[in-house]
Amino acid sequence: MKYFNVVVLVLLAAAVLVMPAALADHAQVAITINPYHAGCTGADACYAPGAEVAVDVGGEIAWTNGDEIPRRIAGSAVGGGLATIDSGASGTITLAPGETYSLRLYEAGTYGFHDPDYPQITGTVTVQAPGDADDAHEHDATEHDDTYARTITVGGVFDSSGDWSLTGGEIKTAAEMAESDFNGFLRTIGADWRLDIIYEDSQTSGPVALEKVQSLNARNVKLLVGMALSSHLQVAYQYTANNDMLVLSCCSTAAHLAIDDHIFRLRPDDSRQAPAMNTMLQNAGIEVLYMVNRNDAWGDGFRKAIKDVYGGTFVEGVSYDPAQRDLSAAAALIDQEIGELIAEHGADKVAVFYVGFDKIIQLTEILENYENASKVRWFGSNVQADADQYLDNPASAEFFETTRFTAVKTVTPDNPIRQDLNERIREIYDREPSIYSHSAYDSVWLLGYAIHVTQSTDADTLRMVIPLVAERMEGSFGSLRLTDVGDVASEYYEVWMVRDGEWVREYDIANVAE
Repeated sequence: MKYFNVVVLVLLAAAVLVMPAALADHAQVAITINPYHAGCTGADACYAPGAEVAVDVGGEIAWTNGDEIPRRIAGSAVGGGLATIDSGASGTITLAPGETYSLRLYEAGTYGFHDPDYPQITGTVTVQAPGDADDAHEHDATEHDDTYARTITVGGVFDSSGDWSLTGGEIKTAAEMAESDFNGFLRTIGADWRLDIIYEDSQTSGPVALEKVQSLNARNVKLLVGMALSSHLQVAYQYTANNDMLVLSCCSTAAHLAIDDHIFRLRPDDSRQAPAMNTMLQNAGIEVLYMVNRNDAWGDGFRKAIKDVYGGTFVEGVSYDPAQRDLSAAAALIDQEIGELIAEHGADKVAVFYVGFDKIIQLTEILENYENASKVRWFGSNVQADADQYLDNPASAEFFETTRFTAVKTVTPDNPIRQDLNERIREIYDREPSIYSHSAYDSVWLLGYAIHVTQSTDADTLRMVIPLVAERMEGSFGSLRLTDVGDVASEYYEVWMVRDGEWVREYDIANVAE
């Protein structure tokens, strides 16, 4: 083992372990579908930056619907690059307003796309070997072999639908960007392989996540990224362990999963964040804390972590089933019990702590019809802190304003990698990127670097090497140094509150768990 570590360290010393912010002019192309009713009568006016675009082999093409109505795209490009214009194979995708569809094309050629509802609006994607149409950059044809000797396939299990889809879709986009950027890095250094991620939608459901993991394993895919939720990891834990699978979870934080195993998590566990949350509650003068949380590994674990550190009166409150569609009964119980606590302690001493995802939007829409829940402060976690989607919905925006909703946000020192990623995600989603997107981006790079250094896809080999790579690596999140059990080690916190219709940073909290 000592000899192995020495060899790895020598290889790491020769590697560049700070991710480049940008790798190639044609590694990605983003196409916005402009509103048809706003003078879009010609192809170039209907697609931004234009109807004819170019991308490198293996690069990403992303269409975003910028219209106010659903729009469709079809053609050989949308068919996944299985055929060029001449052979005519086609697929059709419907995009809701603001929705994005992306893919990668690995065969050079010209691919068409169009809007079936407006046949005159056509466009083309020219897929080229890096540098073929780039007069601004000269390339020696002998520098790179544009054929890949190997394709290494990784599974990506993400939440593109379900009650975390607002964030889950963005996380998947960050992983796709990382895949494209990392393959650009491999081309730059003349590597003979590329990374290919098979993306699966776990629908914010643990059982569905397990089905997707089983399907990937059946295809002999042993390396996984994504697996964002702790409930996904818990449900699939025994299966992934029994089948020698390695998991790099972007976003899981449940404290009870902070164990030395086959899973690496690119986030600190909740036991480290709970003291910061306790500080936030103490600063607000909260003496009675009422919990509302998802009844899953993450929500229950978070509730326990807060209960363990909170110095006031802790009320178990409501733990709801993530699959529960109607929260009316839960809302009625919350309002009733909050009313009883107000009568006993006073509204200024009572608060609700919410641990969950986008179901809080539905919950606030129901609580509009009640009187007690909005009389007390509400608090939340990283999921809500500085997240624009909760202020875009009228009901939750008003509720967050009334309750002075306050949440702890994880922060790390800014860096060029994060700045570049943030800018690219803002272009697609028109909002501030989620902190989880940083971790998703970094997880792909961390796994890719480990494969590159070892020239191996063996799970046991990578399990030994990943901590060594992470120790010397800075990503979008910042330092990726891991704890002894394989979770990102350190972080700092900001406290954000909704005031006058927007998120405002109140103060900072040092890493009290260190």
